[in-house]
Amino acid sequence: MNSYDSKDEKSFHEKFPHLRRNESTSFPLVLEDGSPYNSTPDFYCPLLNMIIEFKSHQLNNVVSLSTSLAKQEQELEYKGYVSSYFKLKSGFNHSICKQGLTADYVASKTKHKFSIIFKDDTKLSTQSKNKMSLNNIPWLYESQYYEQLLKILPSMGIEYRRIKKRYDKLERENTLLKAAA
Repeated sequence: MNSYDSKDEKSFHEKFPHLRRNESTSFPLVLEDGSPYNSTPDFYCPLLNMIIEFKSHQLNNVVSLSTSLAKQEQELEYKGYVSSYFKLKSGFNHSICKQGLTADYVASKTKHKFSIIFKDDTKLSTQSKNKMSLNNIPWLYESQYYEQLLKILPSMGIEYRRIKKRYDKLERENTLLKAAA
C-alpha cells in the first residue's frame, strides 16, 4: 500500500526510508463508552523499536469518537461537506484522547516504544504540550527524531551518512520550495 494520509506524511517517509509502513498493525482499543476502536499508527522504526504516528497539525481536544462523529455530521448538514481542516479539528483520529489511548496500549501491551512525531514547523500550544504530557503521550519534532537516529546508528554499526545526506537534501529542497512560495 502506497497511500499516505497527507503529502507531509509521504515527505516524512521519503526522509526516513528505513521506516516501515504500518498498514497491517492495529491496536484494539476500548473507548470510554466500552466500544471497540482499532488504532493503526503510520510507521514502525526497527532501529528504535518505535511505533510512530506522524502529524503535521496540533492534536485536537475531542474527547470521544461519538463527539467527533456528531461534530462532523453537524458540519455536513450545515455546509454539505466536511473539509480536511475541519477533520483535523474534530476527528477522533487527530485527538489527544485517541493518541493517549494508543500510547497507553503500546506501553502496557507491547514491547515497543510509541511516539507522535510532528513535522518541524508544526505550531504546538503550551496547552497542547501540557495535555500530551498529562496523557503520557511521548512526542518529538522530526528533527529531534533525526537526532535520536544519529546518536544510535554509529553504535549499531550502521552507515548513517546515507540517511544524513538524504535528510539534508530533502530539507534543502523544502526550504527552497517555501522560499519560492
